Amino acid sequence: MSINRRRFVQATSASALLASVGDAVMAQVATESLKVVTGFPPGGTSDNLCRRI
Repeated sequence: MSINRRRFVQATSASALLASVGDAVMAQVATESLKVVTGFPPGGTSDNLCRRI
């Protein structure tokens, strides 16, 4: 698979943009605990997803 100039410039620009946004995102980390309530039993899919969040 060959890559043309346009695709290369798009990928490089996207990488630079995402790299520069990282500091701003990390400045907004929550310091308090977050409580998520689900109506399903523990061990299910929704429970696993909520625990990962």
